[in-house]
Amino acid sequence: MNEYDDLLERVSIRAAANRPHRPPVTADALTAADERLGFPLHPLLAALYWQAGDGGFGPEYTLFPLTRATAAEEDTVVDGYLDRVPPADADTWRSWPKGVVPILARGCAMIATVDCLSEDGTVLVFDPNAITGQDLTSAWFVDAGSLAEWLETWLAGSGWYEGDMVDEEFDMPLWADAASRLKSVRPSAAPQSAGIHLLPRPSAHASLTHPPWNDEAPHPVATRWGASQQVRGFPLSCLR
Repeated sequence: MNEYDDLLERVSIRAAANRPHRPPVTADALTAADERLGFPLHPLLAALYWQAGDGGFGPEYTLFPLTRATAAEEDTVVDGYLDRVPPADADTWRSWPKGVVPILARGCAMIATVDCLSEDGTVLVFDPNAITGQDLTSAWFVDAGSLAEWLETWLAGSGWYEGDMVDEEFDMPLWADAASRLKSVRPSAAPQSAGIHLLPRPSAHASLTHPPWNDEAPHPVATRWGASQQVRGFPLSCLR
């Protein structure tokens, strides 16, 4: 029995109760996703899409689909990542950390992400409203130390985004690895698969039209910084 089997079963039951339910993706779709990204999805994240469904479940606005299948899907895990990572020849100070894929919208331009290069699949929040000058490190926060922990919190109904928390503030630490990880370019060719996957990798696909980067002023969001400048209070009313 795999360490995530029980968690995956419980998530799958919740996902199946959502309407409409998006069926899980195929093994070929996950393989194609890895090839397009240039790195393997975190094993638990891949298993969610292979067993529970192709997004449409999870906290608040629910998980993105794996890849864009229709023009109506503005954000996806694979296409959202590739669209956020600037080309190698791009003349921009914007960057996106390699291996960190978007999974869910948080409102007010905030995005929940998973660090596929970390052992536990750290769940991060990117908040462009917190960017100071051209310092992107101030916009990355740790939501949960692992994807498993993040999912358990959702299943338990105890997340900071839940309704009874909406008028409170939640302190979230800055991501310590942001500075060292904020340099990446789009993969130029499909790499060889790396890493170990939870399941026999359950091949799929496309490209975003909605540009996540622009130089306009970010949506204003009230913030509260701790004295150490290492913690930020999120205005939860922004998530509604």
